[in-house]
Amino acid sequence: MRRFAILIIIFIFSVWLGLKVAEDPGLALFAYRNWSVEMPLWFLALSFFVFILLFYFVIRFFDSIDASFTRFKTWARFRRKSKSYSKTNRGLVELLSGHFRQAENYLLDGIDQADAPIINFLAAAKAAHEQGVYDKRDLYLRKAYEIAPQAKLAIGLTQAQLQFDQGQLEQTLATLNHLRTIAPIHPIVLKLLQKVYTRLADWQGLLMLLPSLRKAKLLSASQLEQLELHVYEELLRALARKSDIETLQRFWKTIPRRLRKDPKIIFYKA
Repeated sequence: MRRFAILIIIFIFSVWLGLKVAEDPGLALFAYRNWSVEMPLWFLALSFFVFILLFYFVIRFFDSIDASFTRFKTWARFRRKSKSYSKTNRGLVELLSGHFRQAENYLLDGIDQADAPIINFLAAAKAAHEQGVYDKRDLYLRKAYEIAPQAKLAIGLTQAQLQFDQGQLEQTLATLNHLRTIAPIHPIVLKLLQKVYTRLADWQGLLMLLPSLRKAKLLSASQLEQLELHVYEELLRALARKSDIETLQRFWKTIPRRLRKDPKIIFYKA
């Protein structure tokens, strides 16, 4: 309805303007040195209107080309991201299925347009690790850190777990101690530290870890007490092997009173 009203107004104005031009068409004269052009005023106005109209349509034409190009770029970007997403998902599925070589290939192919390429690199590191290609594993971990240094905790946890799985206990310990400076009571860090100290038979290190395990509430009260008892027993056994009675007795006094009544602990007092 609004367009129709506008058309009516334009039509009425055109009729009125036509009548005025018929009464007095006017004259436009352009002169430059020996050159001159004259034309009816209405023709000049019409020419100007046609020029403006052409200019408008040219602008609209180029705008439409630009818009089409923008839409094409958006579509192409979406398509690349869609392929990247698909390959990443396929890689993760292959990883969980135990097809580690295929998983590594899909994960690397999906990195370029991935929203979170760190996931691709960490999963590819796991895939390389499972294939026993440890140099590639370490390369992927380094690349993950290069693109996402703010995710050092996630990268470090992945590295520590892979090192532990490989039996690199000293390297795992170094990685975990570094992570503790970032997240002192992170549950995964503490649980893995407990496993490393146990595998290394580093009872002193495990003894120092007990307050953090207690604070993080990772173990039940009975589990924590059994672990604490085991740690003190191993430390007492080590001192007993050295036949250093004086040091053993001094250490025995540092044991919590609630544990001194346990037969395993009393044995070393005697």
